Amino acid sequence: MPARPERRTLKLACYGVFISVIVAELITLAWCKNRCVRLGYEILKAKSAGDEIKRSKSSLDAEIVFLKSPNRILAIGQGRMGLVVPTLSQVVVVPDGTK
Repeated sequence: MPARPERRTLKLACYGVFISVIVAELITLAWCKNRCVRLGYEILKAKSAGDEIKRSKSSLDAEIVFLKSPNRILAIGQGRMGLVVPTLSQVVVVPDGTK
């Protein structure tokens, strides 16, 4: 008769371990899913930031093209600084020294 309570105790211990493993797996699964969702939101946020940076770069590239425009530079030189285009008599050709 004493073997029966030991068997029952062993059986309960096995069930306890089994249930503990199942609960641990469920907790791990929930944590993994939560982490995946969080990473998904972080990836989406990073993509949005990247798109915003691309739009800013495109806008800045267009502004650089405008600022480097020879016509604009000429107008600023003539208007603000009083510069003029040199005449042929004012042009000096400097030899490059490769002969």
